[in-house]
Amino acid sequence: MGVEVYYYTGDSGSSINRTFYNGEMVSEKVLAFPIVPSGLYASLGEMHELGHYDNEKVLTWLKSIPDYGRNNRTLRLFYSHPYDLDVYEETFFEFLDYLDEEEQKGSVAVMTMTDAARFLQKMLKTKYSFKNDAGLKVSLSNPDGLEDITIAVPKKGLSVEKSPYLKLEEDNNYYYLTVKNYDKKELEIHFARM
Repeated sequence: MGVEVYYYTGDSGSSINRTFYNGEMVSEKVLAFPIVPSGLYASLGEMHELGHYDNEKVLTWLKSIPDYGRNNRTLRLFYSHPYDLDVYEETFFEFLDYLDEEEQKGSVAVMTMTDAARFLQKMLKTKYSFKNDAGLKVSLSNPDGLEDITIAVPKKGLSVEKSPYLKLEEDNNYYYLTVKNYDKKELEIHFARM
């Protein structure tokens, strides 16, 4: 029927996933995007009418959604109704400014549910293997191409060479390599032992 993704009140607060019912996956083609509530409340209207949230509490919660996504390298869904936005209009515009600033810095990406689902479906098609051979060799392949696919590899005892096809980020524990400007369907990445 063309459905690729839907918002979901089950699994509240978790990342995008596949839904199971009676122990069976509902669909391999459709992904569920659980809502991120604030305690008992999902929408801004509920926060106003039932939770009596003030603007500061709403703004703190709104900012926590992309902050959590950035800090944990995951996706989260902000859920509300268009008619609820006027309740916290100034607060919501302040949140949009915050999102814009974070996106301009490259620390978060804002996208539609459909765009996120299409990316994750592409990710699920990516085949990978790891071979420990005088270092580490990671092989990737995807029939739709590898652009924007990211891998995380533990840093301990490994170094990675720079590549024009890989955007490198790292933290204390991991290398994060994202494929960029690469039009082939296969790629090998080598990590030397230190």
